[in-house]
Amino acid sequence: MIFFLLYFIAFLILINKWSFFDNEFISKRFLTFVFIIKIGIGFCLIWVYNDYYPNKTKISKEEFRDQADIFKYYDDSKIIYNALDERPIDFLKIIFSIDNNNEYFYNHYYINMNHWDTPFDTNFFNDSHTIIRLNALIRIISFNSYHVHMLIFCLLSFIGLFALFKSIVDFFPNKENLLKWLIFFTPSILFWNSGVLKEPILFFSIGILLLSIMNLINGKSVFSNLLALTITAFILFLIKFYIFLILVPLILPFIFNQKTNVKRPIISYLLSIGIFIFIGLSLKYIDSSMNLLNIIDQKQEAFIEEASNNNAGSYFEIINIDPDFLSLCIAIPNGIINCFTKPFPWTIKSIIELPQAVENCLVIIFMIIGIFQLIKFKNHLDISSYNLLIFCSLFAIANYAIIGICTPVYGALVRYKITGLLFLLFSIILLIDIKSITKKLKLKF
Repeated sequence: MIFFLLYFIAFLILINKWSFFDNEFISKRFLTFVFIIKIGIGFCLIWVYNDYYPNKTKISKEEFRDQADIFKYYDDSKIIYNALDERPIDFLKIIFSIDNNNEYFYNHYYINMNHWDTPFDTNFFNDSHTIIRLNALIRIISFNSYHVHMLIFCLLSFIGLFALFKSIVDFFPNKENLLKWLIFFTPSILFWNSGVLKEPILFFSIGILLLSIMNLINGKSVFSNLLALTITAFILFLIKFYIFLILVPLILPFIFNQKTNVKRPIISYLLSIGIFIFIGLSLKYIDSSMNLLNIIDQKQEAFIEEASNNNAGSYFEIINIDPDFLSLCIAIPNGIINCFTKPFPWTIKSIIELPQAVENCLVIIFMIIGIFQLIKFKNHLDISSYNLLIFCSLFAIANYAIIGICTPVYGALVRYKITGLLFLLFSIILLIDIKSITKKLKLKF
């Protein structure tokens, strides 16, 4: 625990001294408070997976740990880390993926890992290899302390969320406080970004990537921002390829609209999406393994099979898709609805799902209010804000569609959709005209 305390103090000093965290809308005291809360939630996440779920499912802690996402990447990384002393060349080859996919490495390392090979091993969705490698590298400085790993993942997530705030805060005049509280304290986002999972790396990458893009649009430090953009895009490519696939056709029209200030930004988005959909569906003619419809179909089957084999308590039925475009289009609306409504207060199966159900209800209520205000007060958004609204809305819809059609378990659904949820919240804040609400309240009282 001594290493955890030393790193914790070092990270608090970093937050208070690093100029990256200087911002007129967020004080260092607030950031320190946020980080401490985040670490507390990290310990809660450990308790949930180490004590609550095993007791609830009547499974031993050791058996449950083998399948628990917050432990399995860390546990598997020990096999790679142990090679550092005995066979350092093997360690480097695995870390940098150099000539490591052969029988020798399988017999000496991968066979001893529980999650290096997955039922559906493809970079088009998740790559567990990257997280296992990252944990193996962190072990060099963590002295094999799991809590230090949790601390480092929390810091990466924290940096990413703050970078997101910095990148878009100028689009939210007079809403800066609301924006910062939603980014840092939306319950599901806070919870799932505070553990040794893929999500902290995902939010770190998205935050730095978008901040780099905004800096480039504004002409700031071209070389350093291009470097940061390239690195984070590569990380996204490795760790969540479907997020990468969603972002590329949306970022390009976003940048174009910001630079040209066009009157109808939606047109460039529709054109870009259409082109990328055509390219994506045509890839199978170049390489049969790159058939995106087949990949989505197999991913759904793998999720359903895994949920069935593990007797997932929060399992629910989803529309079965076939590897054709029409079947996918039919399933997408249901997938989006699942993300909005699973779980609801009257469908929860355990008390731990209640906060998620309440969160879903609040999101829907405020989304309805926002849409109503957009219809009633059409001119309260300028062209630049309208461009961000389209970007965030399309990103959230695409994320919800992919997650919703593939994920038949409440717990996994809530976790996987948090990226889309955050961008949905950005859209809602943009839609809500706080000035009009304030005026009405003043008139009533």
